[in-house]
Amino acid sequence: MVPPSKPVIYDTKKRDMSKLLVQYAEGTNLTLVCEVHGGKPKPQVVWFLEGRLIDTTYEVQETQTSTGDTNSITVNRVTLWDLTRSQHHAKLTCKANNTHRAEPPSTTVIIELIIPFDYFAVRPLTVQILGKEKIVSAGKRYKTKCRSSGSKPPANFTWWKGSKQLKTGFKA
Repeated sequence: MVPPSKPVIYDTKKRDMSKLLVQYAEGTNLTLVCEVHGGKPKPQVVWFLEGRLIDTTYEVQETQTSTGDTNSITVNRVTLWDLTRSQHHAKLTCKANNTHRAEPPSTTVIIELIIPFDYFAVRPLTVQILGKEKIVSAGKRYKTKCRSSGSKPPANFTWWKGSKQLKTGFKA
């Protein structure tokens, strides 16, 4: 039995992500490639996000050297779609396992997010309309409030009816 090499994690530009700090905008997709050389038997190369298994699909690429030896590279490509703030500082780990007798070699990168437009501005996590009536009648007054949480700075609210913005104290 021969252990595989330590996994190397690349981005789509073939940059070694363990040596870089790259920030991604909230809402973008992140594709990373994990490459592992050698190993007998050939390793299973899998991805974990915060300790949870998220991808087990990998392929083995073999090449012949000039001396006739065979080199193998096991590759697993993962895409995280529509990055969210809950993934900010999340640990993404690639592991290469070919035995249960030893801890598999692994490499971890940390997802760094930036928020588009302003690093310090984050959109609300929740928005709720409070005091809304199920049935309303024309000519009657109703009080409705809107509440949000998780935004920084606090959210500013505007009310709309179709494509028309309404003023505070409006009549609809």
